This record gives sequence, C-alpha cells and structure tokens, in this order.
Amino acid sequence: QLKQTSELLVSRLDAVDAVIQRKTEATAESTRQSVHDVETALKKALDSLAASTQQSTEKAFGKAAAGIEALEQSLPQRLEEAITRCAGDAAQTGASSAERRAEKAIESLGAIHRSEIQAA
Repeated sequence: QLKQTSELLVSRLDAVDAVIQRKTEATAESTRQSVHDVETALKKALDSLAASTQQSTEKAFGKAAAGIEALEQSLPQRLEEAITRCAGDAAQTGASSAERRAEKAIESLGAIHRSEIQAA
C-alpha cells in the first residue's frame, strides 16, 4: 500500500510538474510575443518621429532659404532707397546749413550797412 501511495504521489507530482512546465512555456512565449510587439511599436514610433523631424527640418530650412533669397533680391532696392534717403537728408542738411550761412551774411551786411549809415 505504501508503494501504491508512493507511486500515486509520484504520478501526481509528474502531472503537476507537466502543468507547471506547460504554463511556464506558455508564459515565456507570451512574454516573448509581448516584447516583440513592444519592440515593433517602438520602432514604428521612432520611424514616425524621425520622418516627422526630417519633414519639419526640411520645411524650416526651406522657409529659411526662401527668406534669405527674398532678402537677397530686395537688398539692392533697399540699399538704393537708403542711399537716396541719405542723399536727401544730406541735401536738406546742406540746404539748411547754406540757409543759415546766408542769414548770417545778410545780418552781417545789414550790420555793416547800418554802421555805414550811422557813420555818414
């Protein structure tokens, strides 16, 4: 009877061991599949991020290049306008200066004329 009980226990232990082995293998396979799914999702996310970053970078460089080109095209006209304004300002300043000199000369002539009149 001890032998039968012993064999029965061994048989049940073997059955429990087999169940544990199957569950361990199923868990390992499930874990491998989950890891694979996560790796795949991460790779897709990284690829998407890289593509988005590439597009954003290209768009930014495109805008910068267009801005630089527009500036290069408008620069000669802007320089010409600035030179014209400076020349106009210089002419105005020169005219004002000449006007002040003429006023001083007239004042001086007037003073000389008054002196001559007074002397006479």
